[in-house]
Amino acid sequence: FKLADMELTDEITQDGKKLKAAQDLEAKLKSRLSPMLDMWCGKKATPTSSGTLVIKPKLQTLYIVSSGARFWVGGMAGDSKIDMDLILVEEETGNKVGAARIEETASGMKGGWTVGATDKALPDLIVDITYQYLSQNYQNNM
Repeated sequence: FKLADMELTDEITQDGKKLKAAQDLEAKLKSRLSPMLDMWCGKKATPTSSGTLVIKPKLQTLYIVSSGARFWVGGMAGDSKIDMDLILVEEETGNKVGAARIEETASGMKGGWTVGATDKALPDLIVDITYQYLSQNYQNNM
């Protein structure tokens, strides 16, 4: 098992704030998934399994409303949104063996009422959903 670097769209790489948020999301993802993947590397899913499964996250959309905008404009600042594709590929053959789209939105109104707490929690939610997706699919294939 191997976690590849997160692929980013041009829109994200060309915006300094989005790039920083994407790098923070990638660091959280690696921190959360690495211990699980290291543990799995010591096991085989099936007696006939071989090779390496590469997990490729691709960030499609990243928009987090800033704390200042949320404080001054509240819900009218809009929704925060993260949209990420998770692609599972056999390293040796390049065959795609699975994919998931992980997309979550933090409502502008909830963000207004919580003064941005839902916006700030969105990256952690994406990481948690990714962890659960991989964990459940691994257990289902044991």
